[in-house]
Amino acid sequence: MTKFLIFCLTILAMTVGILAYLSIGQPTAALVPSTATAATTDAPTCEAAAVESEIRGILGKYYEIARTNDRQALTNYSREITAPEFTHSSESGVTDKEATLRMPDLLKAEYVSTAFEDLTVQVYSDAAVAKYLDVSEIRTGKQTQKKQRCFTNVRVKQNGAWKIVAEHSNVLAPAKLLPRHPLADKMARK
Repeated sequence: MTKFLIFCLTILAMTVGILAYLSIGQPTAALVPSTATAATTDAPTCEAAAVESEIRGILGKYYEIARTNDRQALTNYSREITAPEFTHSSESGVTDKEATLRMPDLLKAEYVSTAFEDLTVQVYSDAAVAKYLDVSEIRTGKQTQKKQRCFTNVRVKQNGAWKIVAEHSNVLAPAKLLPRHPLADKMARK
């Protein structure tokens, strides 16, 4: 009887805890994303659509400058669209704004082609998360590489402009096939 009573009290306590979480733990309206793409909402808000359009324009200008291979113009525009506290992270590590801005000069790479695809933007009041795919062909010396990178930018509205405060990118590697098991052919024949 005592074990049954303890069991019932435990279930009651868990139920009260879950109900309390559900009634109190709901996100506030300011933190619920208003997504600019139809992927998560059927009718995006006008504000979210305007933010996506603005960020699409910023990215479009960035990639337009990158295709000219004018490193100084790209550095100047990058300085304009990033916040002072900007950080970039990737498989190579974490860099601050100034180190990130020096990268094109250090690599001495030229864009053969570059574009962005599949942009999605989620808006949280004066913050936005932009995710997209970078598809670039880069020439370093005599070697040309084609790479696809996933980018996630966290942007904050500062002085009326969407500035990048944090960015993460990673290279999309082709899928690796596992080696065929030696018994696979033998099993398939049976």
